[in-house]
Amino acid sequence: MTMTPKRSAGDGSSGEHPVHTRGYWDAVQNGHFVLERCVECRRYAHPPVGACRYCGGHVEFVSSAGTGVIYSATKMFYQAVPTTIRTVPYWVAVVALDEQDGLRIVVPVEDTPDDQVRPDAPVEITIREVAAGGRRIPVAVVKAADPLPERSP
Repeated sequence: MTMTPKRSAGDGSSGEHPVHTRGYWDAVQNGHFVLERCVECRRYAHPPVGACRYCGGHVEFVSSAGTGVIYSATKMFYQAVPTTIRTVPYWVAVVALDEQDGLRIVVPVEDTPDDQVRPDAPVEITIREVAAGGRRIPVAVVKAADPLPERSP
């Protein structure tokens, strides 16, 4: 009988992480948001892949400012990864990070009214503990935003 190694869902839920993502998840579990950056061309990448996707160089994990804007978002009505979200419905956003053009991360949005989850809303990435087993994940929180203008009838 051949055993296939259990693969991580990429969210820290299984307790196992591919070698090239361990530095990322270890930092998250310690409350730090980091990104993979090439030591040669200095470009960032997410998710981590273990080598630079631009030049093939060596990579390291570096602290991120954790700021950006919502690129797009969707409201989820079921738990895509049951160990990471407390209640449904919830928002998931693609966040364009400030470190580099085109650098994006997909994260849940927390502590934000529905009307503030919109494209170009400024966000901060923070690390939060999730319900199952004390694991942590990055989440986006919309910074104080101006309300949307009233629509005329």
